[in-house]
Amino acid sequence: MGGNIGSFLGLVLSILPMFLVYATGICIAAVRWQQHPRVSGLCLAGFGCLILGLLISVGLNIWMVDAVAEAGFRPQISLVIGLVTAIRFACDATGWGFLMFALFSRRKEA
Repeated sequence: MGGNIGSFLGLVLSILPMFLVYATGICIAAVRWQQHPRVSGLCLAGFGCLILGLLISVGLNIWMVDAVAEAGFRPQISLVIGLVTAIRFACDATGWGFLMFALFSRRKEA
């Protein structure tokens, strides 16, 4: 990590609110599994994708900062930033797709 613990903590703290929201969604979906297993499963998949996107983004951002610090600025870094952004957006879009499907899917009457 290059010894820059302040930057790491700042990055982790910046995603903490969203991480807590997504983790809460996973807990609620798990608790409600018996009442609505299909909807809960879709919610688990959706929130899981959103958390995956957050973790990938943080991990790759930390790696990029270290790579630039060690090797100096390289023109390829813009390609890596674009790739990280594309992966994050793909995870987010997939997660939100699962959540929207869960939200608007038909449920059996209780």
